[in-house]
Amino acid sequence: MAKTKSIRDALRSTFYPHVISLGFDVDNRWQPQFVVFRRFVADKVDIFDIQWDKYHRPKFVINFSEAPLEGVEFGGKFIAARDLMVAHCGTFHRLVRDQSKFTYRWFQLRRPLKEQALKFRRNYEPDEIASQVIHRFSEIEDWWEDKTIGKHVQIF
Repeated sequence: MAKTKSIRDALRSTFYPHVISLGFDVDNRWQPQFVVFRRFVADKVDIFDIQWDKYHRPKFVINFSEAPLEGVEFGGKFIAARDLMVAHCGTFHRLVRDQSKFTYRWFQLRRPLKEQALKFRRNYEPDEIASQVIHRFSEIEDWWEDKTIGKHVQIF
């Protein structure tokens, strides 16, 4: 986890307070690979997670979906809404850094090659990544609101 510490700290200091202010609760039970966030609204649960790279490289992606307040049946078991993960919701979507085939899709320290050449810097600062996530999070909110597919959203 030492490789990801700087990004995790940046997200904890800026992104977490942002989504908590939007009504989300943080569930750290599945660390270090997943951090799950849930918000209970009138008729559903908005849920997203930060999925960290399984090889502990400093990169992550955000998966999101929604589920009924009653919970769901998954793998022959009932999962209560307070225990849901995005994987339990069936179809889900993913917020990515970029949709291009020629750049990395996951949020990470390394800049795309074209940007490295233009900026003369190989890596982003962790706070820059947290700002990117906060800026793009509105696309997730739009999907929950009216199912609009934003520029940085992939459907799975």
